[in-house]
Amino acid sequence: AGYLSEAQAIERGNRETYATRLAERHGLPLSLAFSVTDNRMGLGEARRRKQRRQEPAPAEPRWSFVALLRDVPRWQIGLAIAALCLSSFQLLKSRSGSRALEPLPLPAEVLHEPVVDVGAAKEAVRRPSPAAVVVERNSEGEIVRVAGPDPRSVLITYCRSAGGNTHLRPVEVTSAVPAFAGTRLGMLRDLARVNELLAVRIRRDRRTRRWVAGDGRHAINPFQAPTLPPDAHRLPVGS
Repeated sequence: AGYLSEAQAIERGNRETYATRLAERHGLPLSLAFSVTDNRMGLGEARRRKQRRQEPAPAEPRWSFVALLRDVPRWQIGLAIAALCLSSFQLLKSRSGSRALEPLPLPAEVLHEPVVDVGAAKEAVRRPSPAAVVVERNSEGEIVRVAGPDPRSVLITYCRSAGGNTHLRPVEVTSAVPAFAGTRLGMLRDLARVNELLAVRIRRDRRTRRWVAGDGRHAINPFQAPTLPPDAHRLPVGS
């Protein structure tokens, strides 16, 4: 169908009626049907515009990590994963190694600090000085907890405070077996069994950042010292 003149459009009858018939007959939107009726476009152009309106818009491309990897050879992906795992392992190893045994400095003034001995009533000072070593006992007078600024002072104070018929002598502080950050072994000897090497476990309290032996409930009982590996860290302790 071609274009119509205004006279032709008027001859065809009512404008709205003609546009409605065009829309129904050719499935056109009314806006396009009125354009044909008003001779602003031909029927063929109206059909093409209708078809373009009905065509779905192309989907926007979405970034996909999996799609990006499709073009990468598998051996390169495997090599990258292996390198990442190796780097992570070396990082964890370096961190654990650097914290396997923290420095155990013992300021000279520590040995001269008064030992706070807490009895059964636990009338302890709530906030002892950072260098003070606190000893806690149960109702029977047994040591249940020793807390100090470092493992060395904890071991020395425990041996000095044992009392009774027990005569303990501190020997050295070593890394735990197996090695674990925040845990040490305090090696000592009982003069009644001088040939036996005993040990107590000393740990770092995460809340107070102080070193502690004992759980505060049960008496601290030294156990048979384990065999230390050749690479164990050892710090001799004088009595």
